[in-house]
Amino acid sequence: EPGVARIDYATDNTGLQTGDIGQFGYTDDLSPVIGGYQAEATGDLVIRIVCNAEFIGTALIGPDGHWSFTPPTPLEPNHEYIFTTIIQDSATDALLVSLPYRFYTTDVNGDLKPDVSIDKVTDAVKGANNATGALHHGDVTNDARPALSGHATANARVNIYDNGELIGSTTASSKGAWTYNPGTLSNGDHYLSASVYTAAGESHRSASFGITVDTHAETPVITEVYDDKGLHTGPVALGGATDDSQPKVSGTAEAGSTVTVMVHSATLNHTYTLGSVVADAHGRWSYQLHGSQNINATKGDWTFLAQSVDVAGNQSPMSSGYIVEAVASNADVSATPEITYIVDDVGLHTGNIADGGKTDDTEPRLHGTGEPYSTVVITMDGPVSHSTYTIATLTVGKDGTWDYQFKGGQKLQSGNNVFHITATDGDGHKVTGHTYTVDLVGSNQDTDGPDVPTIDKYHDNAGASSGDFKSGTTTDDTTPTLYGHADAKSVVKIYEGSTLLGSVTADKDGEWNFTPSERSEGKHTFFATATDAAGHTSGHSGNFVVTIDVPDTTPPDAPVIT
Repeated sequence: EPGVARIDYATDNTGLQTGDIGQFGYTDDLSPVIGGYQAEATGDLVIRIVCNAEFIGTALIGPDGHWSFTPPTPLEPNHEYIFTTIIQDSATDALLVSLPYRFYTTDVNGDLKPDVSIDKVTDAVKGANNATGALHHGDVTNDARPALSGHATANARVNIYDNGELIGSTTASSKGAWTYNPGTLSNGDHYLSASVYTAAGESHRSASFGITVDTHAETPVITEVYDDKGLHTGPVALGGATDDSQPKVSGTAEAGSTVTVMVHSATLNHTYTLGSVVADAHGRWSYQLHGSQNINATKGDWTFLAQSVDVAGNQSPMSSGYIVEAVASNADVSATPEITYIVDDVGLHTGNIADGGKTDDTEPRLHGTGEPYSTVVITMDGPVSHSTYTIATLTVGKDGTWDYQFKGGQKLQSGNNVFHITATDGDGHKVTGHTYTVDLVGSNQDTDGPDVPTIDKYHDNAGASSGDFKSGTTTDDTTPTLYGHADAKSVVKIYEGSTLLGSVTADKDGEWNFTPSERSEGKHTFFATATDAAGHTSGHSGNFVVTIDVPDTTPPDAPVIT
C-alpha cells in the first residue's frame, strides 16, 4: 500500500550462519538488524516499530526512503517474533500499518541451514502477456498452483509450508530431488518454505520463497479528459465539448499495471489504439495524445476507453467510456446564457425589475451572463405588434458578464415584453437561456401592489377517497396540498390563523401550490397573501377551511366468551 513503511529484511550478524534471515526464517542473532523502505519519504519521517503487538522503539526514514532498526533489548532464544511498522499518513492522519515480518530465534548456531531448500517455483499459466516459467523471489504470478521443486536429504519426507502453515508433504528421491504441486493458493502474499522429517525429527524450515498470487486485474477508470487549448481550458465534463485536438486522458488502475488507451469515433464507427502507460504506485495514470493523434480531424462524439494488464499478466475488463464532443476551435460553449436582471432608472420607482415585474422605463438596461467570449443574441416579443425583434448581438466579456442599454429608438411596448437569449458557438451549436418578462405600464404606475391571491382547492392523496376538493370539505389527508393563483412571480405566503406556515413563488402563469407540515385532526382555516418584487404585499385571500378527520383503523378487541 502506498505510504506504508514496509519491512524488507532482517539480517543475522552472529554465529556460523549469517546474512538474510528471511520471512519465517531462523536466527541465533538476538539483536538482528531490521530494515525496509518507504516510497514517499522526503526525510525526517519517524516510524514506530512494533514487536509481538508491543511498541519497542522508533526509526528515522532517510531522504532515500530507507530505514533500519535494531531492537534495544536482545530477543529471547527459541521464540517467534512478529514485527510491524506504523506511520501516520501526512494527508489523512490515518495510521498505516505494514505487513508483518515473522522469524524465529534459536540457541547459538541453532539456525544452521537444514539440508532442504526450495530451488524453483514455476508459473505455468499464460496470461495476457504470455509469460510463463521460473519465478524469482518476490515475483507476482497469475498461477494459483505453481510447481515447487528443490533438494533435500535423500529419501527424506519433505514438509511444505505456506506462511508458516503446513500445506502438504512429498518424498525426496534417492538423489535428494523433490517436487510438489500445492492446492489452489489464495490471492495475496505467500511465503513458501520446506523442512525434512527424519528419524531424528523435523528440521528447521528452509529459507522462504516469496511470491504474490494475483489472478484478477482491476477494471481501469477514466476520471478526466483535460483540454489545454483555445479560450476554454480545463477538465472536459463527461459528454462535454472540447476544441483540443490532443487532450490529456487520466484515470486510475491497479498499481503497476500497463494501461492501453483507446478512442472510438462515433462518426467513423472505428476504434483506435492510442498507446500504453504504466500506473504509478497509487494506481494513477495519464496519457497525452500526440503526433498525428487528432480527434478534431473528425467532428462529433469520441469515446475514450482503457484496458489494463497487471503485473501478473491478468487482463482487465474494458473501462466505461468517457465521451467528449470534438468541436471547432474556441467553439466549446458550456455556460447557458442568462438575463439576470433588468434595470429601471425612470420615474419615482427605480431599480431592478423582477422577472414578471412592472416598469415605466421604456428604455431599460439589461444585464446577464454567458460563456466568456461567446456571442449572445437578445430578442424581444412585442405585445402590441405581436412581432419578434432582435434587440442586440453582443460578445460576452472575459468575466462571463454582459450588459445592454436600449438605444436608437428601441422601446418596450405596453404590456408584457418577453426577452429571449441565445448563445452561438463557432461550430454553429446554440444554447438557449430562460426567458425574462417585464410589463410596461404608464408613468409612475409601477407601484401597484399585487392582486389578492386565491386558494382554489386542495388535493387529498391519502386513504380511500383521493382527489381535488374545495373549501369546507373533510379529508383524511393530514398534509393536504393547497392550490391557487397569484400574480406571476410573486411570493405567496400561506397562513393558518396568525401562524406563517411557509411560502412559495407563483410561476409565470400565476399558479402555485403548497403542502403544509402534518396538521392535527380538526378544523383548519388557511389564507394567503402575495408580495411582489418591489416588496408590496396584497390583501388576504378569502379563508379556506379544511376539516381533517382520520378514520380509526385499529381493529376491535377480540370478543371474549364468558
